[in-house]
Amino acid sequence: MVLASLDYERTGLHFGESLRRGKYGLKLSRDMYGLPNRKPHQRPNREYSGEERWQKSAWQYRDDEHREHSDLFCVAWRDMALVNFDLSMAYFDSLDHNEFNESLTNLLAHNHGLQEVEDLKEFDQQAGVYLMVFDEYKTMYIGQSTDIRKRVKKHWTGRKPFDRLIFGSEFGSVFPVDEFRPLDNSRLYALKTDDYYEVEQELAELADRRFILNRIDGGLVTLGTTLNHLANPRAHTAPVEKRDLTRDQYLSALDVLKNQLSNTRGDKEGLLKDLAQLPPHFYEVTRIDGSVFTWTYRKAIRTLACQEEITLDEYLLYLTHLGESPILLAD
Repeated sequence: MVLASLDYERTGLHFGESLRRGKYGLKLSRDMYGLPNRKPHQRPNREYSGEERWQKSAWQYRDDEHREHSDLFCVAWRDMALVNFDLSMAYFDSLDHNEFNESLTNLLAHNHGLQEVEDLKEFDQQAGVYLMVFDEYKTMYIGQSTDIRKRVKKHWTGRKPFDRLIFGSEFGSVFPVDEFRPLDNSRLYALKTDDYYEVEQELAELADRRFILNRIDGGLVTLGTTLNHLANPRAHTAPVEKRDLTRDQYLSALDVLKNQLSNTRGDKEGLLKDLAQLPPHFYEVTRIDGSVFTWTYRKAIRTLACQEEITLDEYLLYLTHLGESPILLAD
């Protein structure tokens, strides 16, 4: 077996395909991740949303019809995406290469029709199932299409819509497969079949979820499965230490933070710098109903910005002190 990324260095071809370097490069990088975009992936429907929900989400848009995302949304969403990026990389690093390869071998053994792809052109306009492997990250993705070649190449060249980078919580959202670049895809398997929904579902059920990038179950997507996915998003938990925080302690920490920011006169920049230099602890907070959520001071600052309790400029200053390089889109 020769990894396709190594074969590309020798032949200039990737699974038999020529590649264009393009704006985003041929390998995943943090600098090019989560670049903001004002266009919603799906324009919200005011009648369907309801007036209360519509008004509550108004801060996310810069027009009354909710056609374009606001500067604040773009900055906040990219902040969440970068938190998830770092946690996802930590998660991938925590996985074991031998266990990953064993999982992949077992999955392939259950479906002998999957063949290793050397030339993607052989699957041009062919319906079936494909399995993309990202060896460097010890992860894989199962997909189906009526045109395997076209779909795989779309993964390589496409990007996840900006406002869909996070699916669930920033602390557990499964990393989006379309953000990997072509040379990250080191192995590829495919099966020509008209029963692609059934085969995809079978593979998804057999696969070890630790190593799978699929955010939803395989098979035909219906309204019922979509609602279930939204209510119960899959998650990959990074190996970070989490400290317990009671609900009262959490509420007290929020009050202190709000008071500090609202009562500071003059040197608010100094306060924001101090807040950015706090240890990046993760806290687990238990709600009244017994459910648990993850909280950080970074998330708290972001929430205060979204609630307009601090200005966008102050939020940008905080992110800069964290070492980030926030992006403001031109009008």
